[in-house]
Amino acid sequence: MSLLTGTPDTRTQHSEGLGLFNVFLAKGIPVALGIIGVIIEGWGGISWPGALISGTVAAVAMSAFNGLGRALGLTGLRFDEMLGTLMAEPRTTGARALGMFIHLAFGALLAVGWAYTMALFNWSTNWFSGMLWGAFVGALALLLVSSMGVIHPKMREHRQEDPGPAGTNLGRMTPVWVGLAHLVYGATMGLLYAGVFLE
Repeated sequence: MSLLTGTPDTRTQHSEGLGLFNVFLAKGIPVALGIIGVIIEGWGGISWPGALISGTVAAVAMSAFNGLGRALGLTGLRFDEMLGTLMAEPRTTGARALGMFIHLAFGALLAVGWAYTMALFNWSTNWFSGMLWGAFVGALALLLVSSMGVIHPKMREHRQEDPGPAGTNLGRMTPVWVGLAHLVYGATMGLLYAGVFLE
């Protein structure tokens, strides 16, 4: 089924089935890696405090970097706004606060997925493997952003901007900036996890 979402200046046509598949893929792969890691490596296979704290701090660094992109006019994408308006009204403080909480929680949980993936394959946990993970989840994030209109109620009601393919409705440089922001996330996470929690 075809679906038209977004505000008048960000109208985007989606295939509902493909969009749902993309959303499932974008969130399902890291979750599956984390679950497989817990099953094979056990709860003690990673430093849980290290992963959760490193991931949260890295998500803050990523948000700051994304804010720089908005200040420079390179992207109009706001992760906090996009996520918060899943449940709150657009362009409100409540939506941004809720969205930031969701974003930080995703950052923490993705770090758990990274730590377990490294444990599963016996790879080093450092800034470089963190950056590779950041590139991987950055690609998944662009897939998610591209399909967000399918699951986002405010976008379906035409009350919220639809980021469009790879977020380009919110700036042509958005895919590049999202990719760079996820590299910042990954490097920060890897440095903190290896340098502080595994010392």
